[in-house]
Amino acid sequence: MRAFLALPISERVRKTCEDIQGMIKKSNTPLKLVEPKNLHVTLRFLGNVNNETIEKVKEIMDKIEFNSFKARTTMVGVFPSTSYIHVVWLGVDGETILKIHEFIESRLARLGFDKDSQYLPHITLARVKGKPTKKLLEIVGYKTDMEFEIKYVTLVKSTLTKEGPLYETLYKKYLE
Repeated sequence: MRAFLALPISERVRKTCEDIQGMIKKSNTPLKLVEPKNLHVTLRFLGNVNNETIEKVKEIMDKIEFNSFKARTTMVGVFPSTSYIHVVWLGVDGETILKIHEFIESRLARLGFDKDSQYLPHITLARVKGKPTKKLLEIVGYKTDMEFEIKYVTLVKSTLTKEGPLYETLYKKYLE
């Protein structure tokens, strides 16, 4: 199954993301917006994994010993670069996110996962399907500064369909 680890966002942040998605849509760039209900902070994409690996990931999650914490939205950015845009995202700043990511990375490496050395906390807003317009490029760098609390980490199953991905929470690890 296709799976990833994620951090939840607040409804206030979700609304801000929807507002930014409205600006992105008005850019007339060929793209697919992420459904608002599917917005999250990406912690680690796992790819296609079997049930045994899922159980081991749950065990790793159970060993996370961090308290709930505050994070902040930052600004709109893109992957991989402004000259070739594949993903539009909203950055998230939070030192604890990086610490949790490193904790998970070190344990996933023991399971044979390649290290994600270029991790940047973010909320994916859209996937670009064609040449970006000037209007889209003008949105890059748009700043937000919204604090929100992160209280748990989720393990999510992602099933790809013609209508878009369907997400199912497989496991939650609440932070102390």
